[in-house]
Amino acid sequence: MTSPTDSPIAPDPRTRFLRATIEAVVLSGCVLSPWAFAAVHPVSVFGLFVLVAVALALWALVLLIERRFVGVVCPVLVCFAGFVSLGAWQLVPLAPAALSALAPATAEARASLVPAEPESLTGEVPVPEPARISFDPGATRREVAKLLAVMALFAVVRYAVATPASYRRFALVCVANGVALSVLALAQRFSSNPHTIYWNFETQGSVFGPFVCKNHFPYYVTVCFGLGLGLLLGGHAFRERAAGLSGRLAALGRDPRAPWLLAALGLMLAANLYSLSRGGIVALVGAGVVCAALAVLIGGRAGGAARVVPVVALISALAAGLVGWFGADAVSKRFGTLGDADALDVGRRDLWARTLPLALKYPIWGTGQGTFVSAEPQQRHPGDTQLVTWEHAHNDYLETLVEGGLVQFVLLLFVAALVFRAGVRAVRTAGTRADAALRLGGLFGLSAVALHSLADFGLHMPAIVFLVTVLAAHLTAAGATGAVHAGRLVGPRWAVIPVVAGCLIVAVTLPAEGWRRERAEHYRLAAIRAEKRLPAGEREPVVGYLTAAVAFAPDDAALWLRLADVQHEEHLALRGRAPGAASECLRSALRSYLRARALNPLLERPHARLAAGRSHLTNSAPAAVYLDRAARLRPSDPGLWYLAGLAHLDANADDAAWECWRRSLICSDAQLEGIVAAAVSRLDGAGLLDRILPPDPKLMVAASRLPALAERPADRVAILERVGQLLEAASDPDELHLRARVLLDVGRPVDALRAYERAVLKAPGRSEWRFELAELCFEQGQIEPAAEHVRQVLRDRPDWPAARDLNAAIVRARAGLR
Repeated sequence: MTSPTDSPIAPDPRTRFLRATIEAVVLSGCVLSPWAFAAVHPVSVFGLFVLVAVALALWALVLLIERRFVGVVCPVLVCFAGFVSLGAWQLVPLAPAALSALAPATAEARASLVPAEPESLTGEVPVPEPARISFDPGATRREVAKLLAVMALFAVVRYAVATPASYRRFALVCVANGVALSVLALAQRFSSNPHTIYWNFETQGSVFGPFVCKNHFPYYVTVCFGLGLGLLLGGHAFRERAAGLSGRLAALGRDPRAPWLLAALGLMLAANLYSLSRGGIVALVGAGVVCAALAVLIGGRAGGAARVVPVVALISALAAGLVGWFGADAVSKRFGTLGDADALDVGRRDLWARTLPLALKYPIWGTGQGTFVSAEPQQRHPGDTQLVTWEHAHNDYLETLVEGGLVQFVLLLFVAALVFRAGVRAVRTAGTRADAALRLGGLFGLSAVALHSLADFGLHMPAIVFLVTVLAAHLTAAGATGAVHAGRLVGPRWAVIPVVAGCLIVAVTLPAEGWRRERAEHYRLAAIRAEKRLPAGEREPVVGYLTAAVAFAPDDAALWLRLADVQHEEHLALRGRAPGAASECLRSALRSYLRARALNPLLERPHARLAAGRSHLTNSAPAAVYLDRAARLRPSDPGLWYLAGLAHLDANADDAAWECWRRSLICSDAQLEGIVAAAVSRLDGAGLLDRILPPDPKLMVAASRLPALAERPADRVAILERVGQLLEAASDPDELHLRARVLLDVGRPVDALRAYERAVLKAPGRSEWRFELAELCFEQGQIEPAAEHVRQVLRDRPDWPAARDLNAAIVRARAGLR
């Protein structure tokens, strides 16, 4: 495997300018993409697609002029083609029998979520959506387009750009860009809101530099750091045979580029520290260990330990000096937690724990590329927050396993292994020490990215992917030098035709796809702005904008869902004053909900809305069926379980209703009053305890105090007695206090007194509890203990009126006793 410039065949002088233009296009993408918020927005993705398309078109022109294809098929490129092919396979419409045979879990999930005979609005013909392996074909198409761009970019750099000279230019540009990003990040860090980019754009993330997520800054800048380190170690200072530490430092001083590179590296390291990304620093240190081990195994061509240690010490000293100058409190506090047992974010650990079963459920083909955000919620447990949307798994390898199954995971491992092997070979076969050091610096950057991806999702940021792809292509080309015989370098002339055709097809496809997504995003943002200024009932422009958005992206389930929600809100706002318009809005909303469910059956809201509007549908199922589907997709949502229980109760399916309501209460007590009010007509206190109320003492006490049980003292006492049994062995102060209140409510003041004493003994600073104990002692005629407790309460809170009144009553009681 080789690039054109690796071959013994001289490059054609007629295409020198074209190749230089391709290189300039690629470098512009590497430089500009991080400044555009890491190129995460569709307009930025469209811009990158255009750059890749231009590079492809220029390469096609080069091939036509030279009329030869120099090189052999690269296995890394084959793996990238495998990624694209897998995504395309996930989009292939399949018959139910074929889907059951190939992906039984997917077929089972679809059968439980989508009826065999699809519903439609009355008077309309249903439009069925064919079954596919991907649960969200629109999201998968977006990811396939990005993977196609990655494959095309890799091929262009690998075959039309990569040379030792172009790699050096790439490294210089990356170092300069890393320095500029670091300057921006530090300036913004000390002069702006932590959620604001460019001092003007508010975000919901914890930003650093132009990156919305601070953890992504090290992804990009660590690659620049590694390349800068390679440039430094390959400089003139390390070609001299200097003796001792002072001699090596003097050699560094004689190299005019060394001070600038040292300053750049120190600044980038300091910025990495100030990003407060623990994963980024761990990845940087881990990459250093990996490359140091490689340098020892390979030999001294890339710089021995005696040469590297002084440089690392100088860079660390410069970074430490900058951190000390700017203030080290935040940095030391953040990285001081690295040794703690809970250094890894608890939410991240919980996410991984519940996501792994999803990977096991869909082991071969996965759920579809880009579907993690809609597949993950069905794995949540009762009590998990509903306010957080996990767009990614915060572990690129695990997310790959979920979305693409073992097939995609194995392809990813192959890519990593092949690129790393090529990089090691590139270091070994380098013609000069400078080339070896620079290639080892590239391996440093790739190693850091691979390690950081174990705890984050930087490989989903287009700017980072663009940079890493270019670097991987350079190292792969460099590692292929001399790996094939010269006779195999030039393919047959006819090989140019399919390569050129492929380039031109992709060059047209990518911008077209990017433009469609950009237009859809443009209208979506216009809808958001219009929605902010228009009240409900007057949002026809919002509906118009979203209708235009889905016209450009008809496979985007999220856009259809947003359109349906706006139409449904218009129905609610108009039904009181314009019934005809409200009815039409409802029909439009149901039509959109049906489309959203067809495109992505894992979205829970269409199922719930269809339950409410089922009277307007043909082939509709009972309301409980729709709500059961919605609740299974969001098992941590108490509201959905509550609604499902109501639907089952209306259908006289009491057992199913009790189970749904029990699940709702396990999630939260938000629906407690409604559940108890609906259940007491069919269940007594024992039935509530056995069938609905989970064994949560606080929730059970709250249930006993609801108005629905006010006229049923026997049921109320039964619930409180069960709470007392649950808390018999309690040792926690809060549980002891709750037990004391319960015992008091059921008429056992002596036992309540003992529980209060134990609670106060364990939490002597809780003045409210001590006051309650003083009141109980006074009521039980224990004047002296009451006086002692109230004295301590007044010592802590001398202005508490109730405590002063109780103290006065105790004084009067003492006087009466005398």
